[in-house]
Amino acid sequence: MIKNAMELQLEIEVIGILEKVLALPEEERERWLAGQSLKANTEARVRSLINAASDTGEFLEIPVKLSMR
Repeated sequence: MIKNAMELQLEIEVIGILEKVLALPEEERERWLAGQSLKANTEARVRSLINAASDTGEFLEIPVKLSMR
């Protein structure tokens, strides 16, 4: 849960970076992140979300097939 304006600003920044990173091919992400000169807490949060996204595997990428029976 976001507690204050500073945390909110961090999360907004992190989401913007995360969108850019996830749009890159996986093999380019590390190099791109290393070239961004991010603050330690920002980079740590981005990396934790990248790891969480990769832990889901294909769970969110495979569409659910619904049966209307």
